[in-house]
Amino acid sequence: MNKRTIVVPALEGKIGLNYTYDFCDWLLTLEIGYEAHLYFNALQSVDMGSEVIDLGPNPASVGVFARTFQRNISNFALAGPYLNVMIGF
Repeated sequence: MNKRTIVVPALEGKIGLNYTYDFCDWLLTLEIGYEAHLYFNALQSVDMGSEVIDLGPNPASVGVFARTFQRNISNFALAGPYLNVMIGF
């Protein structure tokens, strides 16, 4: 098993409305809007193409060998509305 660590670059953005109400000694903050996250090259897989080869005079023996390896990389995105409620003392 080949282990490796990668860094996934990302973009994050949100737009919304924020309302803060100040009570005597605490704050209530409500935020509602739309946010999006985009992760570049976050999903990776390796597909192996195999081939069966006859190994010799014994007809019952065959070998399965890797013929090709194809690496697939794709982006991952999340987007949608959000609601945030915060109470501070």
